[in-house]
Amino acid sequence: TFILVGISNFFGIIVDKTVWIKSFSIFFVVFFLMFTTFFINPSGIITGHWQSLGYWLSQHDVARGNQPFYYYFLILFTNEFLVFLIGLPISLYYLLKGTFFEKLLSFNAFFSLIAFTLAGEKMPWLVVNLVIPYIFLVPLFISKIINSINYKLENIIISLIASSVIFYLTIKILFTFYESNTNYLYLDLIYIIVALLLVLFVISSKMFISLSDLSKSLIIVIFISFTLLTIKTTNKVTFDLSDEPRDMFIYTQSSPGLHNLYKEIEESYIKKEKLIIGIDTMDGFAWPWMWYLREHKNVVWINELNIDNHDYDYLLINQKNFDKLSSESLSNYKFKRIIAHRKWFPESIYRDKSALDLINIIRSSQLRASIANYMMNRDFETRIGSTNFVLLKSNNFESIE
Repeated sequence: TFILVGISNFFGIIVDKTVWIKSFSIFFVVFFLMFTTFFINPSGIITGHWQSLGYWLSQHDVARGNQPFYYYFLILFTNEFLVFLIGLPISLYYLLKGTFFEKLLSFNAFFSLIAFTLAGEKMPWLVVNLVIPYIFLVPLFISKIINSINYKLENIIISLIASSVIFYLTIKILFTFYESNTNYLYLDLIYIIVALLLVLFVISSKMFISLSDLSKSLIIVIFISFTLLTIKTTNKVTFDLSDEPRDMFIYTQSSPGLHNLYKEIEESYIKKEKLIIGIDTMDGFAWPWMWYLREHKNVVWINELNIDNHDYDYLLINQKNFDKLSSESLSNYKFKRIIAHRKWFPESIYRDKSALDLINIIRSSQLRASIANYMMNRDFETRIGSTNFVLLKSNNFESIE
C-alpha cells in the first residue's frame, strides 16, 4: 500500500478509492500467504499476529543488546541522517497539517520511533523498520518543494549559491576544532555575518530573491549535501570497513585474522590429511572454524584444557585459558601470536551518557569536531573491543614436509 500510493503521490497521480481497494487487497493476500506459510498452516491467519506479538513481548524483559534508550537516535543521526534529520521535523509537521496519506506515513514513522525506543531489545538491524516510512516522507516533501519553485532561473541560481555559502559556513563553524588559534574562527564568523547581511539586503530590497525562495533553496541544498554525505558514508562502511567494526551498524563479527590464518594453514602444509589442529571451544570459538576446517579430518575440539593427548601442529587457545596451561605442556610449542577471534564496536563511546554530556558536546568545539570526524571517516580514539585467542605452533612443524 505504501509503495503504490507513495509512488503515485510522488508523481502527482491522484489516488482514487479503486486503487486503495486494490492495494489493500494485495496487502491482505500477501498477509495470508505469510502467516499461513502459503496456506500450509491455515491456523496462522488467527495465531500469526498474537503469537508474534507474544514473542516480542517476552523478549522485552530479556533486553537483548542492553542498549541505552537513545541507541536508535545515535544510529539514525550517524548513518541515516538524510532521511532522519529531514524526515523527523517533516513527520511532526505532517501530523498536524498533512493530507491523509502524509498523516498516515508520519504517524507510522513517529510511532515506530517511540515504540522501538521503548522496546527492550535494541539491535542495529531493526533500524530498517524506522527508516522505511521516512524514505517515503522525505521525497514527498522534496517533490513538493521543487514543484512549488516558480521564480526565474537567475533567481534560483542566486538563492542556491547563497544557501550553499550559509550552510557551508554554519557547518564549518559548528564542527571545526579551532584549538588555541581563534583567528580562523573570527574569519569564519565574519564571512557568515557578511553573507547573512548580503542575503538580508537582497531579500529586503526584493531585488532577486525572497525569504520563501531562500528557505526552499536551503532545504534543497541540505538535501543534496546529505545525499552526497550518505553516499560517502555508505561506501565507507560497506566497502572500506566491511571487516572492521568501526561503525555502530557492525554490532559484532569474526575477525579478518581468522581468514588470514586459515589461508596460512592451507598454504603452509602440503599433506593436509595428516595436519592436526586443536581448537579451544570456550566462548563459542568453534565457529567459524567448523566451516573453515570442514574438509580436515584431524581437528580436535578442546572442551577441557588437556592438550597433552595429541601432538598438535596448530593449537588455538582462548586467551582466557592460556595462563591455565602448564609450562610443561607449552614446551612443545612455539609461541606465535595473539589473534582477535571476534571484534565489536566499542560501546563505551556512547553508553552511560546524560543530558550533561549533550550540553558538553554543544559547548565544546573539540567534541563536535570529533563527531564530525567520526561521521566523515569513522575515526575514533577508543580501542575496538575484541576477544582473542593465542596461536601456538608445534616445535616440529617447521621440519615436516
